[in-house]
Amino acid sequence: DESIDTPYRWIENGTRVGLVGGYIFTNRGDPPLRPGSTPFIAARLRARLSSPLSLEIGVGYGNSNEYVIDPRLEGGPAVVDTVDADFLVIAGSLQFALTGARSYRKLQPYVVLGGGILQGLSTGASEALEIPQQPFKYEIGTSPMIHLGVGAEYDISKRLGLAFEVRDNLWKIKTPEGWFRLDVLENILDTGSAAPDQSQWTHNFELTASLYYYF
Repeated sequence: DESIDTPYRWIENGTRVGLVGGYIFTNRGDPPLRPGSTPFIAARLRARLSSPLSLEIGVGYGNSNEYVIDPRLEGGPAVVDTVDADFLVIAGSLQFALTGARSYRKLQPYVVLGGGILQGLSTGASEALEIPQQPFKYEIGTSPMIHLGVGAEYDISKRLGLAFEVRDNLWKIKTPEGWFRLDVLENILDTGSAAPDQSQWTHNFELTASLYYYF
């Protein structure tokens, strides 16, 4: 029998589970209430829907920090402390493989698009913020997010793949309600600063490496 020499290889197994590790470069926003940049770990499951398209679900964890900002100070809002803050990223995605259900010279480049939630787990306590702390203290809570990314997976073997990926995570973060109290707004404006937005979408870049097992 004659065999055809081709740089393409069919990827027979369409379901894979992966361990993900990397770093999220966050945008704290203005005012800088949001979580800081942090190492990131995750678990992701992908299942093939068609030759180029796969569905992914994943859960990731970040152990970050937040600035504690008091907007009531005479000179205007200022950072008075830094506290630990950890969070989960729970997301679903569609992955579009540019080479379909095949790799080219063992590489499969792809685009990923999805959304989910940013879920705060815990925030460290601070005694530097004047009493009462609520409703002035920022909490991550539950915030919507969307993401767009590109990546490429390298076939180590029939069962194992190594992927490198970059994503732009857009997080919607709300400014605490206390910042919009009349006396607080007047204090902010008196310093020459602009009034804060009630919410912002911030870009947060995620750079990761993943080890996938096909089954």
